[in-house]
Amino acid sequence: MTSRFRHPFISAAISATIAAAVACVSLQLQGCAAAPAVRFHSLLALDGPARATSLTSGFAVTSATVTVPPQVDQPQWLLRNVDGTLSLLEQERWVAPLRGELQSALLDRWVSAWGARAPEASASKENTWRVTVDVTRWEAAPGREVRLESRWSASSASTVLTCRSFIQEATVNDGGSAILALASSHRRAVIRLADEVASRLTEIQKSGIARCADLPA
Repeated sequence: MTSRFRHPFISAAISATIAAAVACVSLQLQGCAAAPAVRFHSLLALDGPARATSLTSGFAVTSATVTVPPQVDQPQWLLRNVDGTLSLLEQERWVAPLRGELQSALLDRWVSAWGARAPEASASKENTWRVTVDVTRWEAAPGREVRLESRWSASSASTVLTCRSFIQEATVNDGGSAILALASSHRRAVIRLADEVASRLTEIQKSGIARCADLPA
């Protein structure tokens, strides 16, 4: 039987290569096992849609355009730390980029709580609105607050209303998850913004007076 001779340097190199490959695979497997799962969140209300009452006459919305700062227009969460630095959370994400999530949440609130509807062909253009929301500040500070600042405008055939909104929602943890508390605060802030816009449009339809809400002192 013929035996094969291997140079000791070659054998050592092969052994080292195999050992390195095994170690690499092991580290990859450990990394996969240790990686936390991604959690997805939504800005839509969790407690089911509110129903429009007889007090809300409803208004027609032809379009709702939303813009947000580019640094937050992504699924991943961007948080402000106590020292002013920012942290990007890869494992905490909106189900869609922020702009799309915010637009869906605003429309959902207007329809479910304020009776908003798509305009009919015979509807008066006086009560048909084009809404634009330009978010200038979308900020979350864990354990403290959520801030939503925006400049929004609504225009119909005869009226143009442009207002600024400053919303601050405290984060209430109640011993639970700080992240879930932040998500809840974000949803409350969006509901307040939607209600602020809808209340102004409803007032215009009832009284003909176009005015912005009083800003906090």
